[in-house]
Amino acid sequence: MVIGQAIVDLGVPPPDAAAVLAERRGEALGHVAGGVGRDGIPFLTAYSGMAEA
Repeated sequence: MVIGQAIVDLGVPPPDAAAVLAERRGEALGHVAGGVGRDGIPFLTAYSGMAEA
């Protein structure tokens, strides 16, 4: 899973990343953004639980 790997690449241990994703398994995924912040630290933002159109 691409998002799971991105979370792990940001330093989150794989079991923790899997747990976060498992909690949201039934939710629709909204916007996803990633990059490097002004502080130089990489980030990933994923909005879940979006209402279906």
